[in-house]
Amino acid sequence: MNFDADYQKIQEEKKSRTAIESEISIGNKPKGSNFMRLIRYSWKHKLLLFLGNFGLLVTSLSMVALPYLTGQMIDTITKSDGKEDLNKLTFYFIILTIVSAVFTFVRAYAYNILGEKITFDLRNELFQKLITKDIEFFDSNRSGELISRLSSDISVINKGANDSISMILKNAVQFIGSLILLWFISWNLTLVLFCVIPPFTIIVILFVRSYKKLTKEYQQAVAASTQIASEVLGNMRIVRSFSTEEKEGSQYQNATSTVYGIGNKIAILGSQFMSIGILLGYAVILAILYYGGSLVIEDKLTIGDLSSFVLYTLTMTISILAVSGFMNQMISAAAVSEKIFSIMDHPVKIQNGSLDAQKITGEITLKNVTFQYPTKSNVTTLKSIDLEIKKGEVVALVGQSGSGKSTIVQLLERFYDSTEGQILFDNIDIKEYNQQKLHQTIGFVAQEPTLFSGTLKENITYGVSAYSQEDIDNAMKLANAYEFVSNKQIFPDGLDTIVGERGVKLSGGQKQRIAIARALIKNPKILIFDEATSALDSESEFQVQSAIDGLVSTGQKTIIIIAHRLSTIINSNKIVVIQNGEIVEQGRHQDLIEKKMESINS
Repeated sequence: MNFDADYQKIQEEKKSRTAIESEISIGNKPKGSNFMRLIRYSWKHKLLLFLGNFGLLVTSLSMVALPYLTGQMIDTITKSDGKEDLNKLTFYFIILTIVSAVFTFVRAYAYNILGEKITFDLRNELFQKLITKDIEFFDSNRSGELISRLSSDISVINKGANDSISMILKNAVQFIGSLILLWFISWNLTLVLFCVIPPFTIIVILFVRSYKKLTKEYQQAVAASTQIASEVLGNMRIVRSFSTEEKEGSQYQNATSTVYGIGNKIAILGSQFMSIGILLGYAVILAILYYGGSLVIEDKLTIGDLSSFVLYTLTMTISILAVSGFMNQMISAAAVSEKIFSIMDHPVKIQNGSLDAQKITGEITLKNVTFQYPTKSNVTTLKSIDLEIKKGEVVALVGQSGSGKSTIVQLLERFYDSTEGQILFDNIDIKEYNQQKLHQTIGFVAQEPTLFSGTLKENITYGVSAYSQEDIDNAMKLANAYEFVSNKQIFPDGLDTIVGERGVKLSGGQKQRIAIARALIKNPKILIFDEATSALDSESEFQVQSAIDGLVSTGQKTIIIIAHRLSTIINSNKIVVIQNGEIVEQGRHQDLIEKKMESINS
């Protein structure tokens, strides 16, 4: 295995990523607030929303009534003939408690299920949006961060946008109901309470602003640490072979230290807010007890009313503190949703065509094609490329690394659109074709084959929905994979063998041949081999090259080969030499040799 090249590639990727802004690339800002967009997901499940809100209203009103009943019971207890009234009030108290308990269950159940449904909808919609983004999007956004958005961030939304909304509404109803009854019991005492509201409101506003800022920083730091973990765990063989466990562990620790540092600031801020809230709350209660006690002594207020007033004040204080706590979660959800919706709204530049590409015969034309990668717009990778490939031809693209060979392949796959010029299939612009149908007519085998962590069968049939065992066998035979897959000593489970993550249980040559079989089972009109043998040992190269030669000899498919080795391209109908993004020569192998000799002789 070429560890040096792989390690160098990883290091280069790291350097390039550090240059990319950590924020997710966003498109046009969505109309309306992110919070309202989250609310619209709730409207898809109106029955659950109704049940949750109804349970919330009944529970809140029941809780508001209980302190009033408590005050009435205390006043009744002070009367010598109040036994009958006490029995009635006790009965009412029990009924209200039961009602509150039942509808608390209704509210909690409805909101929890609603939260799970919204999480399900959001997670699936985000994933569907991600897999339809342009390749350009993935060039400038880290996979680890995207996975973080898809998993942990949506869980934050579930907790913040559903549980929190439920509890905030519940406490808001209790607060308003308590305030109304406070005024009804004693407007004098209520005015004392009002003296605390303005300063407390200012404190809440300052807290929310600071908390929102810290929450954004926290989510970014979590995403960054996830990216590091994803990259290291996905390349453990390279990490182990270069003994960089300590280095990577240190990097991850630094990243999580940043998370801890911001989390610590959030904890301190929240603790300060809670302590100030409790201090103000008890100050109010002390003022009410002193002033209210004076009114009781003057017979302007009963002991029961004072008790109710104190209970309502406590209810309001608890509600305010509870709301502040749940506001933290809601702010976190809002910050996270901003990231998620920015991904969803990122525009797709490559628009799909409508023509059915399955009728393509394999004729390809590039007319004056110029291209710059979106992430490197100041570098022209291809310059005025003109190339004709006839149906059934075998064309080899050769040139130094970075000359633009693989870029041509990416344009043929329409991973990008050319900056200038046209790419035609059967004399029809590539933009006119349906992309899914186009990809079904092209079989692509990369230098580093990517397998999924399923079975051999699942990997071979990855690109097709309908197939027979005969189709699988034929594809494996054409790819020179049938023999080793059928060898029970190597693979006792045959096609049901689990290949491991990225095909780790297979050798390089075996992975490459499975990749070829995966491309061939689609029966594509066009086959592209991008350095398919360059990273293999001689035996594996021979097996893979034999498979390619067998396909070339049929003359039934248009084949494009990117290669360095002469043995791979010597039998091509046309060899295209690319240098610095330009075609400098093209022709058969013998023609190019003769040209070279003429040049030397002259």
